[in-house]
Amino acid sequence: MFKRRLPLHPLQQLKEMVWPSMGWDRAYDYFRHRVFRNADSAHKIAGGLSMGMAVSFTPFLGTHILQAIFFAWLFRLNVVAAVIGTIGGNWWTFPAMFWLDYVVGSAIFNAIGVDELIAMPETMTLQFLFENPLKLLMPLTLGGVICAILSWPICYGLLYWPVRGMRRAYRYQRLRVVRARRQLKRRAEKP
Repeated sequence: MFKRRLPLHPLQQLKEMVWPSMGWDRAYDYFRHRVFRNADSAHKIAGGLSMGMAVSFTPFLGTHILQAIFFAWLFRLNVVAAVIGTIGGNWWTFPAMFWLDYVVGSAIFNAIGVDELIAMPETMTLQFLFENPLKLLMPLTLGGVICAILSWPICYGLLYWPVRGMRRAYRYQRLRVVRARRQLKRRAEKP
């Protein structure tokens, strides 16, 4: 019922995912309405958005959306909001996030005294990274998990009240429409 008459070719579907034909503004409005007009509470929506932002700290780039879906399902948060929250981790923010992950992970490894596991040479080469991937991946992963755990409550605290306000605004807008329809119906029924 809600499908296209002429299905898109897989290459066209890929193009739509990368660059929507309806435009980014309309795509943003669509997802904003989709998130704020559903039946979930402000807690679940803000929690889902925060979960998406938190999993963006992990260094496993191809899995952020899957992680967001899994953790949102696990903690009973809004899954659509979690997927949208992963936009917080993008190509402009990843360098800073991964640098913070590495600094935090290295500090923890140094604090517990296993810094020889992650020791890096003075001059970094791609050959060294390909031969010793764990020396970079271990502090990134540990730091990413810690940053994700610490960033979730911060993001939740910053997002809860705006989400609650948006939900109220949508609810009042719906009430105004229902009241206007009732008034029109009453006027039409009067002789």
